[in-house]
Amino acid sequence: MGRYFIQVGGKVKGPMEVEVIVGLRWFGPDSLLCPEAASTKSRHNWLRAQTFPEIRAFLRGPGTPGTDAPGQVSG
Repeated sequence: MGRYFIQVGGKVKGPMEVEVIVGLRWFGPDSLLCPEAASTKSRHNWLRAQTFPEIRAFLRGPGTPGTDAPGQVSG
């Protein structure tokens, strides 16, 4: 998995592994992240956490819209 910088209170922290970021108590789907390989100076590189598939997977849990509980099918 990749590493990301995260904006916290207007300050840049990181880079951090995905597992660390998703464990932060103030982290959420709208937290702004920038991939480690991108420039943190360009505002175009900062995207909401839910934009990144590898992070979105951590945001979904049982009963979350867009996911099915085991043995259930949407529809």
